[in-house]
Amino acid sequence: MGRGLSELQKAILKLSWDELEEWRNANIEVRKDPELLAEWRAVYVGHVKPVPKKFAVMAKDNWLGLIDVRDIFVKVYGWHLRERSYGATYFSKAEIGVKPYMAAYIAVRKSLDRLVARGLIYDSHGGRYSGYSLTTKGQDLMTKLGK
Repeated sequence: MGRGLSELQKAILKLSWDELEEWRNANIEVRKDPELLAEWRAVYVGHVKPVPKKFAVMAKDNWLGLIDVRDIFVKVYGWHLRERSYGATYFSKAEIGVKPYMAAYIAVRKSLDRLVARGLIYDSHGGRYSGYSLTTKGQDLMTKLGK
C-alpha cells in the first residue's frame, strides 16, 4: 500500500466524489427555496412516482455518492448499456469483445478492492443502498486534491 493511486483508482474516487457533490449541490438549492423544499418533502414523504424531473438527483438517494461497476464502465470506459426486451440492462460483450471486457472487469474489481483496503471507499453491498462510496478518509483526500 506504499504506492500511489492508479489512474483507474483516481477515476473511481472522482466518480464517487462527483455523485456526492451532485447530490449536495441539489440539496443546497432545494433548501434555499422554501416552496421548493415543501414540494420536495411532499414528493419524498409521499413517495410520489414518477418523481418530477427537477428532483431526479435528490430522488436517487445518492447522498452517499454510491457508484457501482456499471457506473465505472459507462463513465470511465465509455461503454453503453443495452436493454433487453423486458427492461434488464447489460453490456454487450459482442460489441466490446470478451477479452477487453474481462480485462476491464478484473482491473475495476482489483481497483475497488485496493481502495477498500486503503480505507478510501466503503463497500456497502447488502444494505438498503448498494454500491461503493467514499469514506471520510476518501472525502478528505478528494478535498485535499481539490476535486
